[in-house]
Amino acid sequence: MDKGRELFGLRKHRSELPGESGLNAGHIGELDYVLSSVADLTQRKRAEERKERQFQLLADAMPLPVWMADVDGHIFWYNQRWYEYTGTSIETMRERGWQSVHDPAQSPKVLQQWQACIATDQPFEMMVPLRGKDGLFRTFVTRVVPIRDHKDRVERWFGTHTDITASRRAAAAEQLMIAAVESAEDAIVTKTLDGIVRSWNPAARLLLGYDAEEIIGESVLTLIPEDRRNEEGMILDQITSGQRVAHFETIRRRKDGSLVDVSLTISPIRDDQGVIVGASKIMRDITQRKKSDAALKKSHDRISIATEAAGQGFWEFNIETHTLVWDEQMFQLYGRSKLDGEQPYTLWADSLHPDDRERSERELVDAISGKRPFDTEFRIVCPNGAIRHIQSLARVTRNAQGRAVNMFGLNYDITERKHATEQMLALNSQLEERVAARTAALAATNASLAEKNEEVEAFVYIVSHDLRAPLVNIQGFSTELTRSCGELEKRLRGANLKPETEQAVMAIVREDISGALRYISASTTKFQRLIDTLLVLSRTGKQELQFEQADVQVIVETTLLSLRQAIQSSGAEVIVETLPQITADVTAIGQVFSNLISNALQYLQPGRPGHIVVGGDSSNGIAHYWVRDNGVGIAASAQLRLFRVFQRFHPDLASGDGMGLAIVKRIVERHGGRVWAESEVRVGTTFHLEVPTSRSP
Repeated sequence: MDKGRELFGLRKHRSELPGESGLNAGHIGELDYVLSSVADLTQRKRAEERKERQFQLLADAMPLPVWMADVDGHIFWYNQRWYEYTGTSIETMRERGWQSVHDPAQSPKVLQQWQACIATDQPFEMMVPLRGKDGLFRTFVTRVVPIRDHKDRVERWFGTHTDITASRRAAAAEQLMIAAVESAEDAIVTKTLDGIVRSWNPAARLLLGYDAEEIIGESVLTLIPEDRRNEEGMILDQITSGQRVAHFETIRRRKDGSLVDVSLTISPIRDDQGVIVGASKIMRDITQRKKSDAALKKSHDRISIATEAAGQGFWEFNIETHTLVWDEQMFQLYGRSKLDGEQPYTLWADSLHPDDRERSERELVDAISGKRPFDTEFRIVCPNGAIRHIQSLARVTRNAQGRAVNMFGLNYDITERKHATEQMLALNSQLEERVAARTAALAATNASLAEKNEEVEAFVYIVSHDLRAPLVNIQGFSTELTRSCGELEKRLRGANLKPETEQAVMAIVREDISGALRYISASTTKFQRLIDTLLVLSRTGKQELQFEQADVQVIVETTLLSLRQAIQSSGAEVIVETLPQITADVTAIGQVFSNLISNALQYLQPGRPGHIVVGGDSSNGIAHYWVRDNGVGIAASAQLRLFRVFQRFHPDLASGDGMGLAIVKRIVERHGGRVWAESEVRVGTTFHLEVPTSRSP
């Protein structure tokens, strides 16, 4: 008898028919015959496909990272929990993307053991650290088992990662999935033609319980139940005739008396002359395959326990029969009971909030038609009037013709999360309104300040311009009076006045009148310089800047040439480091460095060799420059007034009008930058300025 061969045939209407063929030889009298039979495997195939889809759905719903790899170990699928923990994406996990979340120090060892398992078809188990999306490594127990097809060939690998600090529920679910995919190993036995065992490998011991020393030399009938011993004679007949027996399914007895379902492949053994002297038997445990339905149901039950503990409800919708099946947790989510007697689909439709019903039913239809995945949120109204927010996820399974046949899904109660989100959005809205109001107020204030600043600049310009004319008149009349005093002295000498009278008048002319004129001249000169400075400050704020690529290195070196005499007179050392280029008004930037370096030269510490450094760097589109000296420094109390007009802090060391730093500040700010100083008395001062390296269009 030969059976167990799977094949595909064609029905009358040309659709495929999966089947299993069997042959049975016999004779009646002198008539030999062969009886052929074909069993329809359509239902079994459908059941296997459905179990596979259910398996993937259940794996995706597992609360621990899970993945699958092909026979060569290339990972082609990760469940959602993997992406949630690692913070990775499908794109980053392509090829060997998994190595990016492994500890680099452990990766070579992991890869070596993984490749060894692939080469030997052996399960993989190892403790490895995995990096989460928060950047921290956590220790996981990684287990990988081979999944075999009906011919016991490895067709894929199934891997799980269990956080050793995770809850018992996650650990139980991980153990459950491993048990669901474990498969037995093959036993290899050789025997003589009279049925005496000659060899026995370790897998045979694991399968049937006998040590090699116990069974070698014994009859193979020891392993065969009494009601199946006639099979041995049939097998030996085929072997002695040179035939091979393939995939013969039967039952064998273990050492402890228990029975095990096996599939046998038996081949003849020949000696050097080609004479058949024995048989080689490969024995495969097929108990797991036959118990797959029971194991899958057990897995489903345990997953149901896990989803219940997580507040998740599992549902299955048969599209062809329009039948919806809920687990117990679904009834609890909807505030219903199985004892109500209503069909789950009716309960779902009736529970939908009126405002969400049409959309939810349309999304269900779209998912079945393949327009979009079923990933939606809706509200339900419980019997007690409470409104809950539900998130529903599902996958549609289709037959060979692409027609939707089933949906498997999960429901989550997201009411608390929804309320928290709504509160957060309300707070954000209030914050945005406040920011908008503050921004508008600030813009109005800035506009007002800009307007006032323009008015002040215009006033300064007008006043400075209008004061210049009377000042010129005063200077002119003072000059005339000085000349007239000279003429008066000449006339007095020739007027033949009494000596005492001439002496008194000459004293008045030379001391009182001439002294007063000298004071008027000095005051008008100082006033003229003040007016000129005010005009410079006013023009600094109004003059249009000519932006161009500015080589600051050249600008500073040119400035030093103009200050060469002052540098030599002070005896100071001036060092210029490498300076970054910027887009700026060359003349204005030159004025900035001229003022800063001049100040450094004027306010050196007496009795100490002067040391001045001009440096800079650039980062993130901002150029940073500094002018550092070892001069007298500025008191902390005075630094707040440093960049105001008419501020002088060491008038005993140098003359000036106290406008230089105000002009520096105005120029830098017009370039979109800022300026500040760091100073310590008798140690020195460093002026810093930052400006953008490029000009926005």
